[in-house]
Amino acid sequence: MKRRSEEGVIIRRKAGIGRLWIVLPLLLLLLAGTTVRGLADDGGPGKTDPEGARNRVAARVNGAEIPEKYVTMTVNRMHAGMGRGHAAPEATEEMRKRALNLLILQELAWQKAGGKVDRDPVDGKIASMKARAGGEEEYRKMLEREGLTEGEAVVIVGKGIVFDRMLEKEVMSRATVSEEDLRKEYEKEKEQFHTPEKVEVVDVVFFLETGEKESMRKAEEIRRRIADDEGNNPLRLAPDGTFIVREVEVRKEKEGKLYEEARKLKVDELSGVITTPDSLHILRLKKITPEKQYTFDQAKGSLEGNLKREAVQKRMQEWEAELKRGATIEIPGTGSGRKQG
Repeated sequence: MKRRSEEGVIIRRKAGIGRLWIVLPLLLLLLAGTTVRGLADDGGPGKTDPEGARNRVAARVNGAEIPEKYVTMTVNRMHAGMGRGHAAPEATEEMRKRALNLLILQELAWQKAGGKVDRDPVDGKIASMKARAGGEEEYRKMLEREGLTEGEAVVIVGKGIVFDRMLEKEVMSRATVSEEDLRKEYEKEKEQFHTPEKVEVVDVVFFLETGEKESMRKAEEIRRRIADDEGNNPLRLAPDGTFIVREVEVRKEKEGKLYEEARKLKVDELSGVITTPDSLHILRLKKITPEKQYTFDQAKGSLEGNLKREAVQKRMQEWEAELKRGATIEIPGTGSGRKQG
């Protein structure tokens, strides 16, 4: 198999579609000087390949063939778009099924649109890709590497344009979220838009036995050093093996005693020696951030994004069912060749 080129390839995604990829895997197309002909007259993928026998048919959609090489290229672009680099030959069967289903939907949308598209947007796509690829010679090389004919290239560009237009019309513009739904979701998920109080301190933790006078004397001595010699900053203490200094957030539910003592301090103020059940501490308050409950208006953007994604996924499933209804889709080699209900 020829090595697939990544140059000049566009993978286009609509925001919020989840697992659906709007892939134009072969938008590396056309050769300079080639006039874009009527797309309905080019025969479509699998019809103009002079070596057609070498391209196994992955699916037939109402009789129109989708070559396996298109599935492979789509899988490769999906992997690249997900940050996985060029797809390996052993790409997962699940990814292949998704790629094939996408190409089937694209073919169905193309057929529903009458198999035609204006030449101007196709010319625009091609001109843009030609500029990115570096001119006619590079386009020729890319077409050769991908095993494409000019006729296939033209049709693929047109189908991608039609599919994107129909996706916008049938899915994106119809997947709406009402103000009422947003407010219901806010009340249900209100706790997610609440941030608890945050108490940040510098904590001197002693490796000394609690309840012993010598331990308390040592801790008091360290506190005086911090207050007198270290500018109230325990982080500047020279370690002597009897303590560590850490910057932490103390929480009421986990470190109740330290939390209570820290809340009594002003910012940068030093505590006395604090005795807890298992150790001695000296605290310096860094910052207290009050708890906050975000209002509906503050949370609305996040809520809308989440609900919009769900609405798009739902509408996409509906549209897929609509496209496949009444269509004859055959997957050679699987025994699948039935008319969709």
